[in-house]
Amino acid sequence: MIARPYAILPTMNRHSLLCSLAMVAALTVSATALFAAPGVQPVKQPVKQPGKQPVKQPVKQPGKQPVKQPGKQTVKSTPQMTAPVMKMTEPPEIIISTRPALLVTIDGPPEYALVKGAEPFLWRVVNTKVLLLKNAGGRHYLHLYDGFLEAGSLNEPWLVAAKVPRGAKLAELAARSSQKKNLLEGKPDPRTKKRPSLRKVVTPWVYLSMIPAELIVTDGEPDFISIKGTSLFYARNTTGDLFWRQGDGTLYLLASGYWFRAESYLGPWVIAPDEELPEDFRAIPDSSVKRRVKAWVPPPPPKTPSRKTPETGNDWLKSVLAERVPRQIPKVTAGGFSPETAPKECCR
Repeated sequence: MIARPYAILPTMNRHSLLCSLAMVAALTVSATALFAAPGVQPVKQPVKQPGKQPVKQPVKQPGKQPVKQPGKQTVKSTPQMTAPVMKMTEPPEIIISTRPALLVTIDGPPEYALVKGAEPFLWRVVNTKVLLLKNAGGRHYLHLYDGFLEAGSLNEPWLVAAKVPRGAKLAELAARSSQKKNLLEGKPDPRTKKRPSLRKVVTPWVYLSMIPAELIVTDGEPDFISIKGTSLFYARNTTGDLFWRQGDGTLYLLASGYWFRAESYLGPWVIAPDEELPEDFRAIPDSSVKRRVKAWVPPPPPKTPSRKTPETGNDWLKSVLAERVPRQIPKVTAGGFSPETAPKECCR
């Protein structure tokens, strides 16, 4: 007989030992629950149900990206945004000038902002693309070429400024550094490579508008030349697309991608609908200097097939008889053969 380790102890001692071991186990479990990390939840073991296998979740390893299999890539389709096509509802203000001129547009009534660092009471117009200033007396200054033009108000004629405010030069330097203003310096001369100067060229006439406008400048009165094969004439002494139609004497103008028409240069100018544009514009030959305007000429409307009116009464019988060619059948007479028109097969 093999003796057990605790069999040699007295009965009282064995009972005390078992109680001590149970108390130690209970204290160990309590200490583990007491000093567990805060926020850590005990892991629940999944309960196995008969006939169901637990689903194993893939373990993500740091620094490793899942490998994409070739030919199984999914492409997400993004909806394409289509910009709405805006149509002009009202024509702009169209100005035709027979002398050198320039157009200055302001987006509504002028809005002023103080020129920083300039002398007191010098403002600039912020809702325009050009450099336009105003001093304390209400006089306006417009930068043009290598200087400034001045006017008592926006509605008065513009002349070369004899003296400009001290802050005008500072405003000009700020406009050059920001590159947000058009200083109207003009294009360089192709031969001398120099820009125009107010001291050497004719001062252009300034048209100021607070609404959308178009300016057409002609070198003198418009000089129209006919376009071969059409009843149209184009003005050759302008860079614009100005036309005159023989017959009704209507003027046509292509500006900003739209067609306009009027009875005289002074207007009123209206939008020319596509369906009312003369066919002569489509007939402009490709050898003409104005062939490029055909890109803005709409195509002709599609022709609708003509339908025959239904036949009534005995018209159907007449049409059948007209489609058949009568046969000539010889007939024997006393004098010989004489042709006789035989009736049609369908009518025998």
